[in-house]
Amino acid sequence: ALQAALNPNGVYQVVGGNSGNQGSFSRTDKNNFGPALSFAYSPDFGGFLGSLMPGGGRTVLRGGYRISYNNNEYVRTPDNAYVQLVGLGSQVVNATQNGSAQLRAVITPRPDTNAGNFAPIPSNFPTPVVPNLPITYAANNALAAKQGLVWVFDPDIQIPLVHEYNIGIQREIGWDSAIEIRYVGSRSNAIWRSIDSNQVDIRSNGFLTDYLRARENCRLQAASVNLPITGCTDARFNAAIAGSQQTPVFNQLPSQGLLNNSTIVGQIINGVPADLAVTYIINNLATGVNFLANPNAFVANVTSNGGLYRYNSLQAEIRRRFTDGFSFQLNYTFQKVLADSTQDTQQSVDPYLDNLNQRLNYARPDYDRTHTINGNMNLELPFGRGRKWLNDGSMVSKIFGGFQLTSIVNISSGQPTSIRDPRGTLNRAARSALQPASSSLTPQQIKELVGVFRTPNGIFYINPSVLQATATRPASPGVPAATQIVDLTQPVPAGFTITAIRGASPIGTAPFQGQVFFLNNPGSTGNLPINFINGPVYFNWNAGMFRNFKMGETKNLQLRMEVFNVTNRANFNIGESSNIFSVGSTSFGRITGTFDPRIVQFGARFDF
Repeated sequence: ALQAALNPNGVYQVVGGNSGNQGSFSRTDKNNFGPALSFAYSPDFGGFLGSLMPGGGRTVLRGGYRISYNNNEYVRTPDNAYVQLVGLGSQVVNATQNGSAQLRAVITPRPDTNAGNFAPIPSNFPTPVVPNLPITYAANNALAAKQGLVWVFDPDIQIPLVHEYNIGIQREIGWDSAIEIRYVGSRSNAIWRSIDSNQVDIRSNGFLTDYLRARENCRLQAASVNLPITGCTDARFNAAIAGSQQTPVFNQLPSQGLLNNSTIVGQIINGVPADLAVTYIINNLATGVNFLANPNAFVANVTSNGGLYRYNSLQAEIRRRFTDGFSFQLNYTFQKVLADSTQDTQQSVDPYLDNLNQRLNYARPDYDRTHTINGNMNLELPFGRGRKWLNDGSMVSKIFGGFQLTSIVNISSGQPTSIRDPRGTLNRAARSALQPASSSLTPQQIKELVGVFRTPNGIFYINPSVLQATATRPASPGVPAATQIVDLTQPVPAGFTITAIRGASPIGTAPFQGQVFFLNNPGSTGNLPINFINGPVYFNWNAGMFRNFKMGETKNLQLRMEVFNVTNRANFNIGESSNIFSVGSTSFGRITGTFDPRIVQFGARFDF
């Protein structure tokens, strides 16, 4: 599959050409042997253990193992590929009328997106005639503005196989209750994953080294007129500037890489060599330097088995079965999930930060929660007919009887998140969304800075002492405009408004006092791990009060009042999608998202 995706002479064909089964991305997987083994043993302890756990049959040892197959991706991933490949990029076809050429219809889906929809065809265009397959990668790429998509499925891909195992001990403790402690784990080396095998290459061709020369030229050129690097206008070699260097790789590009073009210079200033390489590729300026393993495609997705997944957990539970109008359950899970795919969709598209260092992506996925406590309770108040008190059928019995209370409580660690720098410093920006930033601190030291900090200027999930806030005052009659650095823990001066909160100093400026996070250098993927920080603790309590009215032997009317988030707690949400820990953000660390507030609802239910 990899060779097919990266073959410059490759062609598109009808789905099923590789598998030998038209319409199917892969051959049928027929060898899914899924055994399930389990045991339960109830010992009758003697001696010292017998004194600790007396009573035969009150202790049970349990364990199990099974092989299971996850078929969600088996449906959704091919479906996603179908959507992506509709039209195979931009196809230009000549429509004819009575044998003579009339108008040319251009069918253009957006490349490298999840849209895959054709642009509307004007009403005056004849119905286009789509050319027959096969179509070469090169032809499609040329028509797709050098952004053609190739998607290859391993024809022998297997349904993801997962090993699951557990072992535990259960003990009856009286009061119709039991306690259980168990280890639960699972693992797989065969999760489906689609990666972009056509990573932009800036290393083996010498481009990164030359880029650094050009960036230094840029800095020196700006310094020659007493400006920071952001004032650069020309990154070319200049013999009149001491320290300026030749750029032999750029010299191989058309027009020597246009190192005095404002767009090119901007990407040199911003330290994004991979994105600069993309600019050259899609503008037909990459001839002379090989940036792509398959120059006749832009994206070359390969879907195969190979994703890693590990789950280990300690689980403890105490529960009481429903007896005498009361039951409860309380459980705790301490877990850790590790995977090389942090996404939790079923489309399986999750490119690596760097195909040459796939271990960078091996981290806690977005759905991992270190600690989780769940509890529930169901209580029928002991009043009224059939209960302990006021069961005489009197009016008082009817008024106070039939009440039921329920509660569900959830406490868990927050969603894991990262300090990120999602720029194209090594791989292009579209492949760098999860790229960590750089820091002068260790991950443990950063964790000690994390917490909920309430200030006059908002709520932050990191100590404001490592942030820099800028406040501005607009000009008004007799008062000039002004900008100043402010302390986030103090109210801003009158007339000023905070306009930027940064975790890292911008390019071309010196680090600020207390700065601990930094933008990545060109060619770097940062020195921090992915998803090493737990978000704010989540606490939620839902409760209900029900009143049951018996109507004969078979009918019952229930009036219900249910309250969600009883305490109206502000549960803060700062998952990866919140983007608050992107070092390029101007609202770094500030929390703005919360989960639902308190909701009260009333209802009725009639059972018959």
